[in-house]
Parts: sequence; structure tokens; C-alpha cells
Amino acid sequence: MFRSDAISWDLLSSLAHAKALRRLWIYPPRWLGPRAERPSGSIFPQLRTLNIRANSLASCTGFFHRTPLTNVTEISICCSASEDDDNVSQVLVDISSLISSQCTALEFVFYSLPDPFPYDEIPSTCPRPMLEPYQTCHQLRVIALETPYLLSLTDNDLEDLVKAWPHLEVFHLIQSGIEYPLVHLTLRGITSLLYHCTKLTHFSLLFDANWVPDDIARLSRGILSAVKYMGVDRSPVTPSGDVAAYFSNIMPHLEIVSVHDGQGDWSEWQWICSQHQQWPAIRKNMSPGELFYLLTDIGDYCTTYCGRDWGWRFHRSW
Repeated sequence: MFRSDAISWDLLSSLAHAKALRRLWIYPPRWLGPRAERPSGSIFPQLRTLNIRANSLASCTGFFHRTPLTNVTEISICCSASEDDDNVSQVLVDISSLISSQCTALEFVFYSLPDPFPYDEIPSTCPRPMLEPYQTCHQLRVIALETPYLLSLTDNDLEDLVKAWPHLEVFHLIQSGIEYPLVHLTLRGITSLLYHCTKLTHFSLLFDANWVPDDIARLSRGILSAVKYMGVDRSPVTPSGDVAAYFSNIMPHLEIVSVHDGQGDWSEWQWICSQHQQWPAIRKNMSPGELFYLLTDIGDYCTTYCGRDWGWRFHRSW
């Protein structure tokens, strides 16, 4: 394992031939310096895990353009947009395309994009173009994306995406910093997610739970969901028998429902939980840091956050 906050192209070129290097944590500056000659021969032959913390999306793009990551299976990126970044949405799509084209065996992808730039403009964006490149990565088990931008994902968008990930165990789309986010998904989209991703155990999405679609019985036929954790953020819900029966029937193993910390009145979701056969507990949303620690089994959030060991140990023992 190698960790550095003073990375340069020369240092990366040296590390590229380290045959035993399996985990790399880097903190690239906005400018990595003049590009060295591209390393020859086998590059990062054993690298499996890559963690990037950066203050500019441009530096991430430069790194992925320059560095082949053929054998990497786990990538996490925490990065804020800066004044160096033009057309942030397109840059994010470019990064996804670069990663997915190189990492054909990718199993784990984590994005945390906490701050928009400029700060007075928070545009609506569809995460579909950012996620579509990963449809070639059929071994994905973990997808987690946290963004301050308005997410406009529809039921059809979600179904088209998740068809490509039959091994998905964790799926989080977290919308941060927005007081009144738009809601486009419905329970039809949630049903499609559970239908196509039969190994799913944890997910977070913003969806409309005020009503149960008329064709939900047909859509949910044959689903054996193993979901234990459902993040609903500020999802609207109606405390009705039909809605409660939907969650009880389609997610019989549900243990935790996570809601937005600032939502205040959780009574409607509490009522839904009280009608569920497992009586799932209500918890506040995880922060991106908590989510990352749970997913990577670093630290002790497994015991401090949920009061139990959730076993979110998805990466292999390096």
C-alpha cells in the first residue's frame, strides 16, 4: 500500500513498476507538473484499489488519461469542483468513461462530490450519463454516488441502468445540500431495481412512495429481495395500508430505514415501519464518510452507527 499527498508524474512513473503495490491512495494537486515519458512495460500490474482525494476534477481527468488501470477492481474518488473545471457534468461523464474503459473487472465505484462550483448555481443533472459507461462492468457489486446536484433519474432510467448489474449488492445515489429536491422515481422504479438486482442488500434513493402503481403486482412477481437497509432521504410517503403492505411484502428482511437528518417529522415513515413484519428501525442518513467507512470496512462505523456489525466487507482481503 502507498499513500501520498505530494504526487507527481515522476513519482507515478516510479510506482507504476512496483510489482507488489496493490493499494494506492493519492492526493493530486491541481497541476501534476510536466508529464514524464509514459512508463513502458507492465504498468501497475498488481494494483487493485485506488483512492483519490482531490480539489479539482481536472486533476482527476489528467490522472486517468495518463495512467492505465487495467487490473483495478475498486475505485473511490472524493473531489470538489473548482474554477479550473468547465462543464462539470461532462467532466464527470468523461471520468466514468475513462474508468470503465480501462477497469473491465471493476467491482466497486464510490464518488463523493460534496461542493458545487460555482456555489450559487446548482443545476439539475441526470446521473444516467455518468452511470451509463459502467454498464460494461457487469461484475459491479457496489455503486455509491454523492452529489450536490439535482438528480433527475426516472423509473425507465433506473431500470435500463440496473439491468447491466446482476451482481449489485449496494446502490446509493445520495443528493446532498438541496433543501427541496425534485422526485422523479416511483415505487415502480424501486421494484425494477429489486427485480434485476437480486443480490441487493443496501440502497439509498429518493422516490415517491405516496402511491402504489396499479401494475405493481405483476412487476413484483417472483422477487425474493434480501434488502436490509433502505435509505429514503426526503422521499415523500403516505401512511396507507397499500404502501405499508408493499414494503412488507417486497422487502421482508428490511431492518433499517434511513431518513434525512433535517427532515424533522419522521412519523409517516415510522408508521410504515410499524406495519412491517420486521419492525425496521428508523435512523438518520449516513454521511458520505460513514458510508465510505462501512463499504470499505475501515474504522468502527459498523458498530458505532448501526449498533451492530453490518458486515459491509465487500473488498477482498489484500
